[in-house]
This record gives sequence, C-alpha cells and structure tokens, in this order.
Amino acid sequence: MITAPGGLPLAGHALDLLRRPLEFLTELRELGEVVKFRIGPLETYLLTSPDAVREVQITQRAAFGKGGAVMDRSRVVVGNGLATADGEEHRKHRKMMQPAFHHTRIAGYAEIMAARAAERAASWLPGTEISLSDEMHAVSADMLSRTLITSGADVSEVLSTAVPELVGGLGRRILLPFDWAHRLPLPVNRRYDKAKARLGDLVHRTIAEYRKQPDDRGDLMSMLLAARDEDGAPMSDEELYDEIITIMIGGVATTAETIVWIFHVLASHPDVEKRLQTEVDEVLEGRTVTYSDLPRLEYMKRVIAEALRRYPPAWMVSRRTTREVEVAGERIPAGSDVFFSPHVLHHDPRSFPRPYEFDPDRWLPERAGESPRHAYIPFSTGFRKCIGDAFGQTEIMTVLAAVAARWQLRQVGEPVARCDLTYRLKECVMRVERR
Repeated sequence: MITAPGGLPLAGHALDLLRRPLEFLTELRELGEVVKFRIGPLETYLLTSPDAVREVQITQRAAFGKGGAVMDRSRVVVGNGLATADGEEHRKHRKMMQPAFHHTRIAGYAEIMAARAAERAASWLPGTEISLSDEMHAVSADMLSRTLITSGADVSEVLSTAVPELVGGLGRRILLPFDWAHRLPLPVNRRYDKAKARLGDLVHRTIAEYRKQPDDRGDLMSMLLAARDEDGAPMSDEELYDEIITIMIGGVATTAETIVWIFHVLASHPDVEKRLQTEVDEVLEGRTVTYSDLPRLEYMKRVIAEALRRYPPAWMVSRRTTREVEVAGERIPAGSDVFFSPHVLHHDPRSFPRPYEFDPDRWLPERAGESPRHAYIPFSTGFRKCIGDAFGQTEIMTVLAAVAARWQLRQVGEPVARCDLTYRLKECVMRVERR
C-alpha cells in the first residue's frame, strides 16, 4: 500500500491537513485509490476513487461503522443523532424521521420558505453592503424555526449565531487532534464553549416546551414526540436531543453556506447570473415562487448541482472499519479510520473534465452519463444519504428565486475559503444592487 510522503514525528500529516487540506488530499489522490497517512500517531486511510467509496457506502457498508475523526468529534456536540448513529439505531431513527421529509410535507414548507425569503430580500436597500454569510445563516435559521422546529422566538437568533461558531470549532478539533490545545483559555475556545452551551440549552428548553404542550404542530419535533418504533417505544429525551441538535446544525450550516457559494459564483460569472435571472423572470412573471414552480427552474437546479460539485459543504467524511476489509485490492485493518473526500472526487478530471470550471450545463440530461456513478456525492449516497437533501434544495431554490428576482449581488473585497467541519466562505461581503 502507498504511504503519503512527508509527515512529522508526532504530528504526522496533521499540519498538512490543517494548513492546506484540499491541496493535500488532492495530492494523495494522485498516489492511488487507497493511500495511508497519519493524523498524529494514528494511521489512517484515504479512499480516492468512486469505486472505492461505493464499497464503503454500499457493497461493504457493514464493514464500515460511523466513526473516525469527523464522527468522533461531532458526537461531542450532536451525540448519537442521525448523522453519527450506526446500525440498528440509525435505521430505526431514520424510519421515524422520514415522514417529516416526505415531498407532501416539503410542499407545505416551501410556501413558508418562499414567503420568508421574499421578506428578507425586500428588507435590503440598494447600495448597502451585507455580510452574506450572516444573512444566509439568519435566513436558514429562520426557515428551520418556522418549519421543522416551530418553538420559541429565540430559536432563529440562537441558531444563526451559535451554529457558525460550532461548525468552526468542530473543524478545528478534527484537523488539530490535540485536546490540550482546545482546552486553553483562548477567545476562540471560549466562543465555541459558549455557542455549544447556548445551543444545548435551546434544545433542552425546546424538548421541555413540547413535552408540556404536546399538540401536533405539523413539524418534525411534534412528529418525533408522537413516533413509536417497532416495539411501540417513543424516543427518550436523550434521543430527541441528539436528533434535534443534529437537524439544527446540519439544516442551517450546509444550506446557508451553499447559498453563499452560489452568490459568490454568480458575482464572478455574469453569463450564469444572466441566464438564472432570465429563467426566474420567465417562470415566475413577478410572482413569489411556489413549490409547483420549482421543476420548471431547470437552469437554477443545474447551477445548484454545479455549486455542490464545485464547493461541497461536507468536504471530508470519516468511517471506522468494524473488521479487516479489502478495498480496491488493499487490506485495511479492523478499527482503522478511513476517509473519503467529496471535494477530491468532485474535482477528479477523470470524472469531471475541466473540474475547476463552473459549468452548470454539465448537468444537462444528455450529459448525465459522462461521469461515473458515485463520483458526485454532495449528500452522500446509499443508506447514508442525507435525509434532508430535498428540504435543503427547496430552501436554496426559494432563496435564489427571491434574490434573483430583485437584486444582483457584487463582491466587496476577497472572501476567504475555509475548511473546518464544512467548506465555507468567511468574510463574504456583498454590495446589494438593483437589477
């Protein structure tokens, strides 16, 4: 098996992963389908091909549990929620949560999303500068608090401020695997601890509120309270806590950050922006977007698909082997941490010619077979596919439609791309201009 060159005696390749993660992982892809490297003293394995990832996610999924650096660090915050749960618990909870994400439910959510997106876009003033990341986290938090968890008035505010801080802190803990560094009384650690405490308190209060008034509000929380597993047992408060905090973080962070990337792209690709605006004008004719409009926004869907290829929020995924397993002809010992990177897969020129070019038309139906299966996994794949993918895409489309109908956003300064728990833009400031 090929071993990554370089590395330091104690840190291994942790500093490469911390300082230049995407470049480092891309370099490993050129070495082979399975490459061994070290994070601190721990030997880990990177899988770099669609076929190898398919083995992890589908054909040999029983040999790969929800573990590794990403999952272990995430469990500190989200416990054993759907994103980190394994085996029977994952299957049971997914079945209980699935009805909340049925297309008939999402149709109802879309009406709320569209109204909130239009209201937010209407509140902007021409010529003003906005922090797009702050705006989109606020929009996403507002939508979640009015659809999936319709609780107290402070839900949206806590989510929009605490989630970005938690995402950044979790990323630092994954990429810098030295616990002592995260216990130092530094401002960045204090902000993380405060955000974690605020979000945890919000979830506990929300559960207590719903327990006290268990009326069906038509949201995910009500559904989980009423749900029973095959044995007739309800979710415990601990199980509810883990699932709700998982939905809160995943539902706000990844969606908001994808929208930020899209507007960043539109600002630098006027041809793409113009085609998107024209489609919105022709389909909506000045109306607020509805759920029935979404299938007709075909170019918008291609723009979103390309943004998720080019800038996948979940840029690295980890698993842990439950037994010795062979992948792509290489033996991986039991108990090993295994990684694969959607970013590395999405930028492989063998799967996507001109991978760093933003080309929405690569997703035209007649070009659908050009890339191998499992080369494109922004929402994962197989049994582990994100339960909220349709919800997130509906939210993204309603926001794009609301903004594109009224405004064009222009980049102010140069934002900084950062890999932590997600791949995101920091300090993305935009100037609002009338179309």
